[in-house]
Amino acid sequence: MIYTLPIILQKMRQQSNQNPDVRTMPADVESSFVDDAQDFLADKVLSTRPDMLSHYYDLTTTGAQQYYIPDSIPFNYEQILKVEDVTGVSSTTARTGIPTVPTPWGDRLHYSTGLVSPRSQPYSIRDQFIEFPDRVTGRTFRVWYTRRPVGLFYGTVSGTCSSTTVLFPTTPTCGVRVPLDDYYNGMYVEVNDEVKRVSDYVHSTKTATIEGTWATTPTTSDTVSLISSLPIRLHALIPTVGAKMIRGTVNDDDIQTVMMLIEESYNEFIGRLAHSQTQLGEQIRRVPR
Repeated sequence: MIYTLPIILQKMRQQSNQNPDVRTMPADVESSFVDDAQDFLADKVLSTRPDMLSHYYDLTTTGAQQYYIPDSIPFNYEQILKVEDVTGVSSTTARTGIPTVPTPWGDRLHYSTGLVSPRSQPYSIRDQFIEFPDRVTGRTFRVWYTRRPVGLFYGTVSGTCSSTTVLFPTTPTCGVRVPLDDYYNGMYVEVNDEVKRVSDYVHSTKTATIEGTWATTPTTSDTVSLISSLPIRLHALIPTVGAKMIRGTVNDDDIQTVMMLIEESYNEFIGRLAHSQTQLGEQIRRVPR
């Protein structure tokens, strides 16, 4: 089940012995526990499967020898997973004859071409640069990288929207809106029980452009909520981990016991993930009857 921030807050209060419908601590403090819980779970995910939090950026070469990755990738990254030559391949279809990649977490990896780079045009990654010694021109290289979940927020839609846009709140009811263009690209938002992926974000106008169209165009009486980029099966653990952090810091419960409970919660997910991975197509053997 997808958990929006209001649902996470309600469950987190309930699990930390608070009134689920009434905030008893400052909004910024409460939202920080949610973000800390996300970070904790992200650390676990990345240590297990770094590609589960993968995104990509298409780099078009211009003949330069070096490309500074932080300038190219429009938001923070932690690790470059791979670089593919996808010249002439759209972002939503696979190269002819190459199947889509089945993953237990949905569409994180759209497909794999099987080509890391052309043999005649090698690249290398050094520090924070991608280098093309042959000064390649006019080719598209897909840079796959890990990206940590951003801080969650929710609030009232701040202006007139279209069928393909939503205006983020000027001052969120809870959480913080980061003032960077493209920062929310690739994230999901929820309005009126509709969930859409953000394809572009412009900070100056607070406008998020979505993939597809809204069935009901958002209005200024609606609430927009950012959704965690963690796998959906981890959403239920966010309020659980957040509540246990509150119990260990605010409620003064024994911190070692709290952390043990958090580890137990996450280990349940790891067990399910391991089971899913054994069901991938390339690991299924045909047994003659």
